[in-house]
Amino acid sequence: MDPYATLVALFKLALAAPFALIALLLCLAPFLRWGVPPLLRACRCCGQEGLDARGGAKAVSRARGDDEFHKLRHEFQWTQGAMLSARGGYTLHTQMWMPASTTTTTAKTKSPPPRGLVVLFHGLYSHVGEVFFTSDYKIEGSMLERYLGMGFVVCAVDHQSMGQSEGWQGLRGHIWSIDDVVDDAVKFIGQMRARFPGLKTFVHGHSFGGQVALLSSVRCTEEAEQPLDGMILTTPACAM
Repeated sequence: MDPYATLVALFKLALAAPFALIALLLCLAPFLRWGVPPLLRACRCCGQEGLDARGGAKAVSRARGDDEFHKLRHEFQWTQGAMLSARGGYTLHTQMWMPASTTTTTAKTKSPPPRGLVVLFHGLYSHVGEVFFTSDYKIEGSMLERYLGMGFVVCAVDHQSMGQSEGWQGLRGHIWSIDDVVDDAVKFIGQMRARFPGLKTFVHGHSFGGQVALLSSVRCTEEAEQPLDGMILTTPACAM
């Protein structure tokens, strides 16, 4: 046997081995119920470090929407909260942003009521700030600011084991089934509707959140008999 050919073959095998190992882990992950393979989990940030939540106290200087709301809605009120997951009893991180003019009224300015409620669902291995804020985690110039400028109350929940929400055994980015996430979404929508009765309700789902939005809208219609008033999907993780 040619020694040179043997060395070349061994070199190619050494190069291919790491890729073969990664492929094997990806194939075995669903059967081992790891959720997210460790190699991938180490490469994805599911936390919310660096998110500038202080924007809740400052003015939205470039509010967008029609002129009526431009004049009145220059600030917003930001609150954090928590809810228990529909299954497993995990504490899920929730947030809500309200145009300030919906909560304060003066003798000189008559505040119009909120136009509606928008519920945000982020993508997989992500959090609300990564999708609906700007790339540097600011509200100014973001999709969130756009909704506030048009007079909508906006609320969001971090999926299980993502963002600031708890998950199974503390693993990040791990969910047993999308049904668990949809159950949480339906519960959260119900809570927000109860808090703001009479408001039209819309959901905005991005990527994996788009699939959650679609499935939760079906559940709201079939089970609660309270269909959503509209849906916004951006790059939804589903076949159309």
